[in-house]
Amino acid sequence: MFNLKFLPRRIRFLLGGIALLLAAAFLARPVLAQQWERGQWSAPPDLRGLSDTVLAMGFDENANLYVGGYFHDAGGDGNADYIAQWNGKQWVALGSGFNKTVQAIAVDRRGNVYAGGLFTTSGDGASKFSHIARWNGTRWDELVYGLDGNVLTLAVDAQNNLYVGGDFKNACRDAACSQSLPVNHIARWSGTQWEALGGGLDKSVNAVAVDARGNVYAGGDFTKTGYGTGNLPHIAKWDGSAWSTLGNGVSGSILPTVHAIAVDGIGNVYVAGRFALAGKVFASRIAEWNGEEWLPLQQGTNYSVYSLTTDTSGALYAGGVFTQAGQVPASHVAKWNPRSGTWLALGGGLDNTVFSFALSPKFELFAGGDFLDADGDPNADRVAQWIVAKSALNAP
Repeated sequence: MFNLKFLPRRIRFLLGGIALLLAAAFLARPVLAQQWERGQWSAPPDLRGLSDTVLAMGFDENANLYVGGYFHDAGGDGNADYIAQWNGKQWVALGSGFNKTVQAIAVDRRGNVYAGGLFTTSGDGASKFSHIARWNGTRWDELVYGLDGNVLTLAVDAQNNLYVGGDFKNACRDAACSQSLPVNHIARWSGTQWEALGGGLDKSVNAVAVDARGNVYAGGDFTKTGYGTGNLPHIAKWDGSAWSTLGNGVSGSILPTVHAIAVDGIGNVYVAGRFALAGKVFASRIAEWNGEEWLPLQQGTNYSVYSLTTDTSGALYAGGVFTQAGQVPASHVAKWNPRSGTWLALGGGLDNTVFSFALSPKFELFAGGDFLDADGDPNADRVAQWIVAKSALNAP
């Protein structure tokens, strides 16, 4: 071993100083918080994956999972086209399905399942459904005469009113839609009739959410009301009598829009899509409205977010095209912890885009999208479940 005492005193002092600086730097280094939640994505037990993309999901109170999208023949059933139910053991067709894509699903407290999308008839062509239908447990029912355009989003309030957003302009009052109610991209179904929300909005509505007070939040391509009035840049609130914006809306991107909205238990509104600014705050593709101001979620995400949901703890889940949330590598799915103000990756994530989430009655998180592999599970074709590790459940 080389003995330092043979070195000149000046060099020994220099080396000693360097050693002290290195030791101080090591001791003072920041302790990085855990950047992932312990757990694993996998295919739900006994679930056979689907042939094509899942765009929408929802659970009923009996833990039946309803999924909609581009797929055909779920579970090998020739009638399970574009929509199907997973009952925990197998895929079940709902009637004969539909003739075109299902893009939105909502389930009310009575167990009614609503589907919206591009479809215009049942899968066998025997029944007409103009972009919206209700499954009552045994058959699909038309909602009067439906709507005159594509349905993109659905939400249900505590009174079982259904809110519908999309590309449509009118609610039809006859089979030919020659008599109609102007609604302009958003409408409410009361259970017996269609109702307008003021003048509606001037362009497509991609996302709708309802808070505990009954306020309705809409996001999309619009910038004004359906009357051409107001300033509503891509996000707006309906309070029962008028539309208003949330802090000057979102902007700062080529063709800005909102794809997803979620409201937590205390009324914070999370908004995601294609934008760089929320109000005057830099917020890359995702932001929080706390009732008074916009807040960024760290650095946001590096690519678009298409789906949001919250759980009973107030945590937010985001899914989409992104591969990074904040400074955390996160493959198409991530969790925002509002208490710590940090992003967490959920295991190894998923291998392609996430378009939808659903929470089961037991608060289990399910994701749907265009992925074929979940954390290495090759059986998780377009549907996957997040299994939280027991150690994570007991963590502070």
